[in-house]
Amino acid sequence: AAENRDLNSLLQILARATAKPVVVHDDAGVLMAQIYPTVTRGGSSNNRRGGRALLQSLPYGAFQNWLGREAPSIDGTIVASPLGFTTVLKVEKRVAGYLSLVSPDDVLDEFERLVLVYGAEVCAIELAKSRAIAFAVEQARGDWVQMWLSGTPADDDMMATRAQQAGFEPETQYIVAVFRAVTDSGASLPLESLLPLVRDDMARRQVNGAVGQYVDMIVTLYPLPNPEKTLRVREMVDEVRQQLATRTPSGLVAAGISRPATGLVALRESYREAKDAVSIANELDDREKTTYYGDLKLFQLLLALKERNLVQLRAFYMETLGPRVEHDERRQGDLVRTLNGFFKANGNLAKAANDLDVHRNTLVYRLEQISRLTELDLNDADNRLILHLALKIQRVLATLPET
Repeated sequence: AAENRDLNSLLQILARATAKPVVVHDDAGVLMAQIYPTVTRGGSSNNRRGGRALLQSLPYGAFQNWLGREAPSIDGTIVASPLGFTTVLKVEKRVAGYLSLVSPDDVLDEFERLVLVYGAEVCAIELAKSRAIAFAVEQARGDWVQMWLSGTPADDDMMATRAQQAGFEPETQYIVAVFRAVTDSGASLPLESLLPLVRDDMARRQVNGAVGQYVDMIVTLYPLPNPEKTLRVREMVDEVRQQLATRTPSGLVAAGISRPATGLVALRESYREAKDAVSIANELDDREKTTYYGDLKLFQLLLALKERNLVQLRAFYMETLGPRVEHDERRQGDLVRTLNGFFKANGNLAKAANDLDVHRNTLVYRLEQISRLTELDLNDADNRLILHLALKIQRVLATLPET
């Protein structure tokens, strides 16, 4: 009777057989489906009413908290849970979710036990089928993302048809988010094992986006039908980044988020924004952080200058800060670090000395050295702006590939 049925149809069979509500959660404890019985068993409606009342009165998060402590992990094992009785659903030896029979009773009779055991096997098969279909769809979507970014802007019109076939909506705003995993030394880690996790998360949240890999980053497109949801999307991306970090040897996973945009042409620029957000954060020594490009402010201007007038940007840096960097490298000095500390402390000498772990007189001496070498008086606000800007440019230039 259960062959070729979807998950809800299978749960209806189980609920009808036991006359009790049946619930399925995913592996993270997020509700996937719940079915109430339409008939009673044994001529009594007490179980049905009791199960419904239990389900409706259960505090939010109670089942998830219980999973964190006592989740079943062996096939065929049924344990008492806040819902009643719960067993595990496994797909390819991995926990895919949990099947629960909602009951206020303390005892599970033999018939109900059989229904849960065999019902779990059939539901697991259906979950496997659903995931295979979802994976195929997302794989197709990921393929077009890779093809799109591998091409040129001239190819975007041709790619639009392929993207729409995969579910992309040209009139909808999207946010581009990228994820990059690295070792402690900064080398990129393989992403093959992480891609399915991002796809699963998007499917679980019922987000009609796209996931793909391009070079050393996972690239995702999150639809934004309502601009007010921007903050929620940013929170989602950070939640995914934290999940990926638990699956990498180093735990160093960074995420970059673009500003919202519409259409493939504009989203190509959004991809660059997300990528630059990760690069800048890396230079700021934030290799395990989610960075929103819209928060970079000054760096947005410098990145735009980098794209349009890199020669002058480099010239400005070399004329102001370049000699100080060479001085430090030649003499193993701390002038650039001192300047950074001075600006981070907003010019407060006592705080800067404390942060740099040096005596105040040492700090003053180094700042005098900087003024002498740059021929810029740090008591002048314009000169301070020039040097502060040069430090920011140094970090932007560091994102360029070595030549």
